[in-house]
Amino acid sequence: MANTWHYSKDNQQLGPVSEDELRKMAADGRLARADFVSSDGMKTWEPAGEVIAEAFTGASSGEASESASLPSVALTPGSNLPERVTFGPRLGAGIVDAGVGLLIIAIFTNLSTWDASTGERAAWLGVAVYFLVEVLTGASVGKHVLGYRVATTRATVPSAATMLLRYALKYGWLLLAAAGMYACHEGTFVFASVWCDIIGIGSFASIAESRQALHDRIAKTAVYRKAAVM
Repeated sequence: MANTWHYSKDNQQLGPVSEDELRKMAADGRLARADFVSSDGMKTWEPAGEVIAEAFTGASSGEASESASLPSVALTPGSNLPERVTFGPRLGAGIVDAGVGLLIIAIFTNLSTWDASTGERAAWLGVAVYFLVEVLTGASVGKHVLGYRVATTRATVPSAATMLLRYALKYGWLLLAAAGMYACHEGTFVFASVWCDIIGIGSFASIAESRQALHDRIAKTAVYRKAAVM
């Protein structure tokens, strides 16, 4: 095995440490079997309990079982960070979310007892509220379905402030559109449409090597497989 290692602990990626130090951490309980580890020679993050199993002399059978059930996590080439989700899968999640959004709009505009104008305004606000699920859970419904979630650029769970900033950048146009419709202000609605176009075009930035859409780059976030987020 390689001599230099990184490991995850309490939602942080730490290291580098030597192999000897990593084994000492396993033996004295500072490193758990379920904590992910990786070295420069590895292409994935692996549970420590599988990589240096013999070092966990005092570990319980329950802990061993937990590490055995954890998946490997692919690394971004040239780094010790998990591989980010590319444009294609993110587009797939977006299509799922668009479908849910259209369903919400249909319910508010066609199936509600409100008049058409009120229903349309409520529909935009309803879609904006729907996307708050990404702030609360780290992933939209589409991302949950495909097994992805939003994380920091270091693949750790982001703060609430970071998620709110990302939401404001990505979905703020929905709130603005709803406000424009309630106020019957055409200029506001036009600005919201331009904002939507910018976010849509900015999503193609995730094709680049960083695999971050425009709103991700500003909020310092990225999308990963759920298992990769520490």
